[in-house]
Amino acid sequence: MYSSKNYSKPAVAAEECSTQLKFDWPAINECASGPLGRGLHLRSGEIFQALKNPKPDYVDWIIVNGVHTDAINKRADTDLLGLICDTYTYVSQQLYPTYQKLGSILDIQLNTFAFYSWTNQTKPDGTYDITIKNLTEVQGTLIQACVMEMEPIDKTLALLSCMFTSPDYQTQVNAGKQCSEKLGLNWAQINECAQGPLGRGLYIQGFERMMAVKPKITCISYGNMYVIYLAPLLLAIVGISESSAEPLVQLNVYYESLCPDCKQFLSTQLIPNYKKLQSIMSVELVPFGWAKVTRVNHTDGTFDVNFTCQHGVQECIGNQIHNCVLNSESIDRSLELFGCMYSSKNYSKPAVAAEE
Repeated sequence: MYSSKNYSKPAVAAEECSTQLKFDWPAINECASGPLGRGLHLRSGEIFQALKNPKPDYVDWIIVNGVHTDAINKRADTDLLGLICDTYTYVSQQLYPTYQKLGSILDIQLNTFAFYSWTNQTKPDGTYDITIKNLTEVQGTLIQACVMEMEPIDKTLALLSCMFTSPDYQTQVNAGKQCSEKLGLNWAQINECAQGPLGRGLYIQGFERMMAVKPKITCISYGNMYVIYLAPLLLAIVGISESSAEPLVQLNVYYESLCPDCKQFLSTQLIPNYKKLQSIMSVELVPFGWAKVTRVNHTDGTFDVNFTCQHGVQECIGNQIHNCVLNSESIDRSLELFGCMYSSKNYSKPAVAAEE
């Protein structure tokens, strides 16, 4: 739907895409055109309006594991894959506890790297050094690289787990110092490595190792772990039960069907990345946004509702179609349809795009 040329007509786009993807368009249309669709739209509005701490002041409004900040929203709009991987706390809650139980039969090699550029500086003697841009943001990577070089795997994993769960995690030097002292590691030696040429050399080595991995790395999690491939592989090798797997990251998206920013996020971030992330992420979509609700009371004591949407009548139709599809289909099928609708030439007529 979002890729449909009729994207701005959600009913047209929905009709087109339902035909193309073998959805039951008559059932979707009956829902969207009737009281069920209005009821689902109203429920989405109640969910949206109940949000507080903070209360939304724009859409798309994104919540990850119950937390919304402008920084989270901004990153989700440009790098949802990295955000979800970063939120999946694999080392502290899965890898380290598993190693404690099964270290005698596991051979683990860790590699850490952060995606920040550096420049080479040639010295008069012909040797060179590097200057890392945004150095404060890669301090944790340098500390971890040095610990991996200097300590055995059990102590390395203990430090990483401690750092990732530390209240000072965002200030990585503080977290590294506190955890080193807690675990009896030589912080002065680790910090000297991280601040000096050895740390920078290990940083380059981490990059070279990462670039040599086949297939190409597509996801970097907390501590720059190769989680997308490592997590399922570890589970398969050691036969861990599902009950011990890391809980899924919860992503909540509050949006309007014809909002340009919402379309951008769904079309370029959530829809194309969902299949890569579905094993570690649960998604809830709430199509409503800034729609206004007018209650119409009937003489028999029942009531109905009318909606006025920020981007016009077609957006209300689109919201109701989205609500109906989400109510009757799985999230992966729903996203497949929405992606088609947004790419439809009839996107601005949601009903037509949905049927297509």
